[in-house]
Amino acid sequence: MGHFLTAVIYDPIADQTCSTQFFVEDKMPPTFECATKELPCGIEIYSIQPPYTELVTVTDNCTNPPTVTILSHTEKNYTCPSPYTFEIVRTYKATDASGNSATCQDTVRFLRPVLDGDRIF
Repeated sequence: MGHFLTAVIYDPIADQTCSTQFFVEDKMPPTFECATKELPCGIEIYSIQPPYTELVTVTDNCTNPPTVTILSHTEKNYTCPSPYTFEIVRTYKATDASGNSATCQDTVRFLRPVLDGDRIF
C-alpha cells in the first residue's frame, strides 16, 4: 500500500515493450458482522473489557485487526410481559490503517427466566 508499481509488458513478435505506473491504495473499509444476540439472564456482559470486540466480528483487507471504538452505548430495562429483562445497544466504528472506516450496531438482549415451563417472571 502507498507505493508506485511499474508494470512492463513485452510483445516478442513485435519486439515492443510497453510500461505503465500505478499507485496502490486501500480504498475498502473494514467489514463488520453485528447481530442481535439473546443471552440468558445472569450472563456478566461487563466482564468483557471495552471495546467489547468479542461481541462483534470485524475484518479488513489490509489491516488486521482494524481499530475498533464504541460510538454509542445505550441500556434499557424491560418490564413484564416482555420476554426480556435488559437490553444493551452499541454502535461500533472500525478504522483501518488507511483511514477507511465502517460502523455497525449490535443489540444484546437478556432473556427473562422461565419457571415451570410457562410462567415468565
